[in-house]
Amino acid sequence: AALAHTGSALARCRTRVSHVPRRAMGALPRRNTNGIAIRRTGRRSGGGWAARAEAEEDPRAGLVALGYDPDLIESAKGSRWDAQNQRWIRDESAKWGDVLVRPTYGRPYVIWPAVYEVLVSKNLQSIPPAHAQEQMKNGAILLDIREDVEFQEYHASGASHVALFERLDPPNTPLGIFYKLGYALVGVTPTDYNPNFSQQVLRVAGSKDRPIIVYCGYGGYLDQTTKTRLDKYPEGYRDPERAFGWESRSLRAAFELINAGFSNVVHMEGG
Repeated sequence: AALAHTGSALARCRTRVSHVPRRAMGALPRRNTNGIAIRRTGRRSGGGWAARAEAEEDPRAGLVALGYDPDLIESAKGSRWDAQNQRWIRDESAKWGDVLVRPTYGRPYVIWPAVYEVLVSKNLQSIPPAHAQEQMKNGAILLDIREDVEFQEYHASGASHVALFERLDPPNTPLGIFYKLGYALVGVTPTDYNPNFSQQVLRVAGSKDRPIIVYCGYGGYLDQTTKTRLDKYPEGYRDPERAFGWESRSLRAAFELINAGFSNVVHMEGG
C-alpha cells in the first residue's frame, strides 16, 4: 500500500533519512511531529481518498465502531495533503471518502483536518501555564498525556498522567520484524493510540464534568494567523503553514476526551 506523510518527517529522530537504506525506509510509514504513523488506504479522488464503501466497507460504520461521530467525514471537506510542501492545505474542491487512517499495525485514527475542525467547532480554549495553575487551585486536573518515559524524566508539578500513546510491538512475523527493524534504524520507537485512554482519564478525574487541562511536550495551536511584521500586519496574517493550526498530541488528546463526552476540557499553551 502507498504511504503518505501527515506532517514533518520523523519527529524525535536525529538520524538523517539519507543514511537509512531505501529498502528499510520502504516499509516504514512516514511520521509527523508527534510520532504518529500514517498509511494511505484506497485511491485518491477529488483531493481525498475514494470511499472505502466502494471496495471494502462503509467508512461511517468504521467511525461508529471506534466510537466516533460518523459525520466526521464532513469535517474534512476542503482539506488536502500537500506532499511537496509537507503540510495540510485548504482546497475547497477536496472531498474525503474516509477520514480514518489505517496503519499496518495499530488502531485506526482520524486525519488531522477533521480533528481540527471539531476542536474549532467546540471552541476549545488554550490557556497559558499561569492560568492553568490558578484553575488547579480550584479543582482542575492538569493532565500530562505524554509517553511514560517522558513523564518519568520530568513533568509539571501536580500533574496527573495518562498516556495517549503506548508502545507498539508488532508481531514477530516477517513483515512485523522488518517493520521493527526499520524503526530501529532511525532510532524511533513505534507507538499506537492507547485504546483505554478515555476510561483511564475518567478514573483519574472521577467525573466527565471535572475541568481537565491537557498538555504535552509541545502544545500545538489552532490559530491560523502569524503575528510577525506587525508594522505591516497589525492583526497578523493568515499563514498557509497554519491552515489547520499546528497538530500536537495534547490537541489530539482534547479531541479524544471531547468525543468521549468530557464537557470541560481546555488545552495548555506551549506544552
